[in-house]
This record gives sequence, C-alpha cells and structure tokens, in this order.
Amino acid sequence: MTDTTKKEFAYPQRLALKTTKSVRQTLCRLIRLRFTDAINATVYRDLLYGLNILLSLDKHLKECELEERIVALEAMAK
Repeated sequence: MTDTTKKEFAYPQRLALKTTKSVRQTLCRLIRLRFTDAINATVYRDLLYGLNILLSLDKHLKECELEERIVALEAMAK
C-alpha cells in the first residue's frame, strides 16, 4: 500500500486519550495497525507526534503539581 492510499475501515474511529493508560492502549493499537500496513506512514507519524506532545504535556503538569506539593510541605516544616 502506498502512502497516498488508505484503508478507510482500518483507521480507528476514535482515539482514547483520557488517561495515560488509555493513551498507551491507543499507541499499541496504532503500532499494530502500522505493522499490518493498515495505516500509511504519514498518518502514523502524525498521530505519534501528537500523542508524544500530549504525553509530554501530561508529564509537565504532573511535575508542576509535585513541585507545588513539595513547596507546601517545606513551608509546613518551617
């Protein structure tokens, strides 16, 4: 299958992105679809790029939350 063609039925109807676990499952599903050549490389690369940004943002938000909690604990210890 060339990069300009696609199998309409093979594409996921929706991407589960609510939790990190569901994002991981979505990544696994996309990897399986690409492995079986059900989606083309361009779409696969674009989706992985978007998921990578989403996971990076989630990681950043968690780190900010942890930093706030540490500051609060240090303030209580004084």
